[in-house]
Amino acid sequence: MGFDGARLRALRHRANLSQRELGELIGADITVIANYENGRAAPRVDRLGRLALALGAAPADLLPEDVSDETLERLRVRAGLLQATVAERARMTRSKYAAIERGQIATISPADARALADTFEVDLEQVLSAQAVSRAAFLDRMPR
Repeated sequence: MGFDGARLRALRHRANLSQRELGELIGADITVIANYENGRAAPRVDRLGRLALALGAAPADLLPEDVSDETLERLRVRAGLLQATVAERARMTRSKYAAIERGQIATISPADARALADTFEVDLEQVLSAQAVSRAAFLDRMPR
């Protein structure tokens, strides 16, 4: 997914919160916040959303800035959604959505693409482009 602990720290400082205070706001221990900020751990998407809300920011504000390789996973994370939630909203099985997100499926149907665009609240072209990037990344990981 990519997570930027330095951005978390900067947003926390901007919000004038200590690690302990932020942890209390999201129901986490101070060490969890410290681990996020130091890059030793990354939050799940649902906790990423809680962090963003507590800091008055968007989930995307906690991600690295480079968006040249926008994947379906990145669109999902930006939307603050878990795979299961995306699958449910797009009316597909979680395993089908996971395979699409990983790039295992070469092309997606127009209906699935539209459902994902609606779920992520982005335009259809963004979904199709992200799916192509996800597919290319999957193929790059395949043994030759």
